[in-house]
Amino acid sequence: MPAGKQKATAQIDCGDARIQFSGAIVVGHIAAVVLAHRRALQDSPSRPILAGLPLVLLMVGYTVLSLWIIAQPITLEPGSTQAALLAR
Repeated sequence: MPAGKQKATAQIDCGDARIQFSGAIVVGHIAAVVLAHRRALQDSPSRPILAGLPLVLLMVGYTVLSLWIIAQPITLEPGSTQAALLAR
């Protein structure tokens, strides 16, 4: 790279990214439950709550699992290639 020119890089704070990812997961799963309820109303108009309950439980499980994965710390092993590149 020529002297005097710097490569432009954009960095995103991990906390901000986690908040955005968490919001996207929750909003997406709520939308899926609402759409599933609409479908249950069409398929089983006499018992829509009971018909949609398995999917609601599944989506709650997916939401909890997804948020747990995002909450895990981001770490790099000391000897890994990525850690060596970040140390430069």
